[in-house]
Amino acid sequence: MSARVTALVWSRYAAGGGEKLLALALADQCTDSGEYIAIDIARLAKKTSQADATVREQLRRMADDGWLGQMAGSKAFQISPEWLAGSAPVAAPAAEPGKAAKAVKV
Repeated sequence: MSARVTALVWSRYAAGGGEKLLALALADQCTDSGEYIAIDIARLAKKTSQADATVREQLRRMADDGWLGQMAGSKAFQISPEWLAGSAPVAAPAAEPGKAAKAVKV
């Protein structure tokens, strides 16, 4: 759990409602650097009291906005380092060298 990322979502995540709740659920599961959010769709849906299809659509929107990516070679998610640093999201979250992020497959 990252109290730092959770606080950032509370103060800076632009969308509201169920999508913000999903962002908070993701922040609750990540490291302080926003990486390695290993949680499945069904669990996210249960945590946010939403349907699986709704969570999938919100994850796609987060990826399209550049806020969320999927870690290469993994089912784990990662929050955009640029967003965490305070800048606007980019088309695709940047990754650490050798760990390219890719679009979310849900």
